[in-house]
Amino acid sequence: MSDGNQLTAALQDAIQSSGMSRYQIAALTGISQGVLSRFVSGQRDLQLTTAGKLAAALGLELRSRKRQRAAAPAQPPDPDIVQIMRWLDSGADRGALITFRKLRKPAGLSKQQFDELLLRLSRQRKLVLHRHDFPHSLDAAERDQLVHDGDDSYFVGATLRMK
Repeated sequence: MSDGNQLTAALQDAIQSSGMSRYQIAALTGISQGVLSRFVSGQRDLQLTTAGKLAAALGLELRSRKRQRAAAPAQPPDPDIVQIMRWLDSGADRGALITFRKLRKPAGLSKQQFDELLLRLSRQRKLVLHRHDFPHSLDAAERDQLVHDGDDSYFVGATLRMK
């Protein structure tokens, strides 16, 4: 099997076993769902840069032929929340609020991972988190949909930090 065929097979297997929908993969990579569908069905090949984006989103590391022939498992990267926000709302760069209900699914993370990532991006000054004024007026299930900082603050959504 050629190196290209091994890479294709490894990526196709990783897509199938990732547990992510093509919608989530498309949001993470910027690759259209149509291209992903045609690639998975064997009707299309990917450019190396596109394969690299796909491999990173699936937690694979591409290595040169000299070091290793196929994609090897790596630590899954955090999803690019800023890119997903831009994909979800074209007004994101102009301060549009993206709710966490809308953002959580394409991010493809557990609640704890999602909350930790959003809080970290806020500390890095990439996002502005928007606090719920009266979280204790919500029932537990509703509060669970919000990002919680571990103290008394619950957040409903985020905006990109304006430069």
